[in-house]
Amino acid sequence: MDAVLYLRDNAISVIETDDRGAFVEHGVDWDETERQEQVFARLARASQVSLVIDFIDETLHFEWVPKLLPWEKPGLQKRLTEKARHEGGLYVHFTWLPITRKTPEGLTQQLTMVASILKSPALENFFTRLHEAAVPLTRVYSFAFLVETFFFQRLARRFHLSRKQCKQPFMLVFRECEHRFRQIFFQDGHLRIARQVDLDPALDETAINQALMDETQRAVKYVYNQKLIPLNSEVGFVYVNAAHHDEAEIRQLYQERVVQRNWQTDKLFIVGGELGELTKGLTRTNTPHSAMETLSHFIDQASPPSFYQNLYVQTVRGYWWGRKSAWALAGLLATAALFLGVQAAIDGWRLQTQSQAMSAQQTLLTQQKQALQSQLALEYDARHIQTTVEFAQAVIAQRSERGFFRIWQDVGQVLERHPHIALQRLSWEDALPISAQHFELALTGWVYPFNQSFEPPTQWVQAFARDLEALSGLQAVTIDRPPLSASPEEALNLNQSALQTQSALPFEMTLVFAIRNQEAS
Repeated sequence: MDAVLYLRDNAISVIETDDRGAFVEHGVDWDETERQEQVFARLARASQVSLVIDFIDETLHFEWVPKLLPWEKPGLQKRLTEKARHEGGLYVHFTWLPITRKTPEGLTQQLTMVASILKSPALENFFTRLHEAAVPLTRVYSFAFLVETFFFQRLARRFHLSRKQCKQPFMLVFRECEHRFRQIFFQDGHLRIARQVDLDPALDETAINQALMDETQRAVKYVYNQKLIPLNSEVGFVYVNAAHHDEAEIRQLYQERVVQRNWQTDKLFIVGGELGELTKGLTRTNTPHSAMETLSHFIDQASPPSFYQNLYVQTVRGYWWGRKSAWALAGLLATAALFLGVQAAIDGWRLQTQSQAMSAQQTLLTQQKQALQSQLALEYDARHIQTTVEFAQAVIAQRSERGFFRIWQDVGQVLERHPHIALQRLSWEDALPISAQHFELALTGWVYPFNQSFEPPTQWVQAFARDLEALSGLQAVTIDRPPLSASPEEALNLNQSALQTQSALPFEMTLVFAIRNQEAS
């Protein structure tokens, strides 16, 4: 979180992080359009920006509705949300509160809450320019509900309040500055009433405390009048001060002026504390903070979920989560690449060692061969000479039914019909003697193109073999080496990097021709 914008009725407060990670606060008036544009341009380069709305005319509407099944709730929620938007709500938040009651008729009802920020020309203009500046707005909060979340997650345990006590009715008075207070009434652990109290700046500290207690008495009477709790029942009191150390005096005034004689002490708690002392150790630094700085630290560290939503915020959050996922994926891929790199280095070292051993063995065998040849003093290989002579004698002595020339001509015609086959070599087998009834030709060639798929080259070679089998006088065609051998050993030894750069695949086959003597005419 790089910055937090606080929208108030009188001004806009901007809290940004500096180079050291500390928060810097400065204000902008609503009519200072040029300064707002400068702030937007600066925040457009941020990674995340949060917005806290603190308007007096933020409306809270509570309504009891029949308790519905889970699949029945979306329809009613949509209807109440659209109603609030139709009544002028710019931002609308709907909540199903976990509070139920029984009607005299025995019907179970559940409490719902709709919070909304009403439209205004200044506010709509502000958001229009914020969207046009592409400020990465990821969260929008209500100040009162942000204080609620902050209290239950951070301060309640500092006051040593139990879960049972947090469920009891109590009044939280939050002193933001010298003369501005926030009164929030909680029931069953949820906010029911929130109001801002601005006292006369001319009052001294004693008069401020007395005036604050007058406002607290009015707030408690309002709770009774709204029939939120039974008349004259206990109301706890929590005082959080961000300006002065007057907690003891405020608690004493509440005890004297608000607490009634019939209130039971086991259902009542009165606590107070200074904000800096309560949050010491919860922030990155122990220096005192204002209320907005403390809440900004809370947003930065706890990342509470956004209270208000709209399409722009959802789009930015989707992009932000996508970018975060991409970084996480990139980190995972980098780790995998490092692992594969280390493994490849180990395999390369092992292959290099084996290659060096084979090279040494090849050198030794070459030296032994040269030694034997020097001892035998043979200019040519005897076996090769014998095979050549036998093949020549067979060609001269035998007059085939169709002739050798016609065989080469037929093979050449077959090759012309298969543009994907390239002939590299025709040879006879040295290991077999020339027979008077047949002879074998070894054909070596290439099949192309190879586009990283073995199926087309294999089909082309098989089609070439079938075409050869149709030749007259050809006894058998055997594919000795297809484009891809079916043996698991060779398939496992394929070099993937070589296949990706190879444009043709080799193949080998053997042709067996029958030789029949032609009777003399």
